[in-house]
Amino acid sequence: MKRAIGILSVVIAMLVLQVAEARAGAVAGALWTSFTGPAFSATVVLNADSVTDPSSCTVSGAACPSQGTVAIQLSKGGVTSGAIFADGYVASFANGCDGTNGATIVSGHDVVAKTDARFLGVAGWIPNVALTALLAPFGATSTDAKPLVFSDISNPVCTKVDGVWILSFTGTMQFGKKQ
Repeated sequence: MKRAIGILSVVIAMLVLQVAEARAGAVAGALWTSFTGPAFSATVVLNADSVTDPSSCTVSGAACPSQGTVAIQLSKGGVTSGAIFADGYVASFANGCDGTNGATIVSGHDVVAKTDARFLGVAGWIPNVALTALLAPFGATSTDAKPLVFSDISNPVCTKVDGVWILSFTGTMQFGKKQ
């Protein structure tokens, strides 16, 4: 009986932690684990800092990008595209850059775990207008059935720039495939 209660306690704790994580910006949309199509090299830089006062943040007199500002560059072969956009999904992050830095809700995760949970295989966080612009030079399109997602993430790093924690990472983006 004690073992059953212990196991049940662990399961309940995991469910509670996952719900809190979802509210803190860990889940955007569908999660994909199989991929198809061309592989694009991607570089992402974004402001996930939820605690910095934007009015105190200046770089050479210019205002820093607000939380939720995302820049993505895709490349494949000799073709490159890029987009900068304001993203509601990223703007909702309460765990900051890595679960600690710039967090209003400290999760205790490291930057690798936090970045993977937020972006690896996650669809629906890049606005359609940005997706269309990013993929146009490659003659590709993203659909709900085959969305462009990260199939691999490398080198996530948190960098403090003038009081703001910025997350940057590289990775491979492919189209999600139903199993």
